[in-house]
Amino acid sequence: MTLRRDQMGRFVQAAQPREQMTRRAQIHLRDEDKAQQDETVLLSQSSASGNVLMSDGEQYFSGDDDVAEHDSFLERVHSAIEYTNSQLSQHLPILQTIHFSVRLPVDNHKPPESHVTALSLLRSSQAINICTSETHEVFELGCPSPYMVAACVGHTSSTDPQWWMNKSAAEIKAGPLAGKEDVRRAQAKTNELETKRRKRNLPTKKQTDMDWKLVEGLRRQESGLEMFDADDDDHDVDDHDVDDHDVDDQDQLQTLEQEEDHSGSEYDDDAELYEEMESDFTMQDE
Repeated sequence: MTLRRDQMGRFVQAAQPREQMTRRAQIHLRDEDKAQQDETVLLSQSSASGNVLMSDGEQYFSGDDDVAEHDSFLERVHSAIEYTNSQLSQHLPILQTIHFSVRLPVDNHKPPESHVTALSLLRSSQAINICTSETHEVFELGCPSPYMVAACVGHTSSTDPQWWMNKSAAEIKAGPLAGKEDVRRAQAKTNELETKRRKRNLPTKKQTDMDWKLVEGLRRQESGLEMFDADDDDHDVDDHDVDDHDVDDQDQLQTLEQEEDHSGSEYDDDAELYEEMESDFTMQDE
């Protein structure tokens, strides 16, 4: 096979494998479309007789699921209407509600028979029409629940919903099923939290002393007084309060003063003696 280059210098034969793969993909897609069309024809033929042939070969009646679903829908509508009428006739509140979305006929699309029946029932009942569109109508009705404690049906509870009435903070914190030990622990925890809260809100002793000193200093400064009184126990010391250590210090101080006085007197005597000797030498020279 002769290879030739194009104007860009590429081999012309290099593009042939890609073209072959593209043709193979087109053939594969064509085969898939044909198989899908054949399956559609089979489904349309079987649905005319009420049987649907699945891809795995299993057949079932197409109306079974629809009928079951529609019957369940109508059952819920009837149950909601009966519950609402019963509550209103007894002047009792409706405890819970449910929304029903009903299909409407649009162009050539006809809604299921259950929706047609439900639409007439809901419109003639106590249902509230929430919204209406071109395709649906939404209604609200009361809904019975098998788990309501008030009706004593299904699950019941021995705990009163108002169990926390006339209970202390510790008993409420412990819970409705708590014992004495649980209440005691809850009380200890409550007291701890209360103590922390008080400490957080009240100033400490150090802060109180500092505030008092600042206020007192400002008062004395504005009044022109001394910052410390003579009789202030915190800053002046009386003679009766002198300890032994201070007495020893005073004795040492007096001893030093006496020695200084003595040394000074000796110096004065030596000076006088020197002056007398100098005067004697002067007289001898004369």
